[in-house]
Amino acid sequence: MRTNMEKRFKQFAYSLIENCKTLSKVRSDKCSIPIEKYVHLQNFVQILVSNCYSQASVASEIGGVKEDQFLKLFREYLSFFIHIIDRLAYSIIGDPDRHIIMGELGELAMMLSINTLFSQSNDVKADELFEDWMGHLNVASQEYSRYKKLSSSGDEGKKDTLFWEFSKKMAEFKGKANNPAAIVGEEVRLFNLLNNLDIKSFIENIMVSNKTKDV
Repeated sequence: MRTNMEKRFKQFAYSLIENCKTLSKVRSDKCSIPIEKYVHLQNFVQILVSNCYSQASVASEIGGVKEDQFLKLFREYLSFFIHIIDRLAYSIIGDPDRHIIMGELGELAMMLSINTLFSQSNDVKADELFEDWMGHLNVASQEYSRYKKLSSSGDEGKKDTLFWEFSKKMAEFKGKANNPAAIVGEEVRLFNLLNNLDIKSFIENIMVSNKTKDV
């Protein structure tokens, strides 16, 4: 089972890299984002998509999630972390820079995910799926915005903190809603993924590249 999961992830990672190359080639014709900024953005999105795919793959292989639910799970992880990045970006740089960056990041993350997941399918209409996934991102962000605190601190309870409530949601998705250990484990994995992303460095690099003129 582990071998199958590793093989699947390697295939996805390879396809992800190839799609990044393809998007980079067409950037000059269809993208107004300065080249240095686009490189930082694409590199970060590649890490984001890869990590979310890994999370969903583990759940699919050993977490009790059926194959037909895999895409929903992946999309949920992706939407969650885009929302987290949005909130952290707002706390670091505020508007309007955060609004511009997150618009670019959200669209690129969804586009790259769809192109990679369905690169071999002739039955999928990418434009329609992109609109559907962007719509889901907006709905998910509204849901997650209800939780004012990302996580608890000190002796505070975890209830109504975003990471805890999302962990409960994912545990329920995997059929483990009544398993406290599964919820705690999910939250730990989410924090590990958050650390892997190094969002603060990404925001700082993007802000520096914003000042670089695209020549």
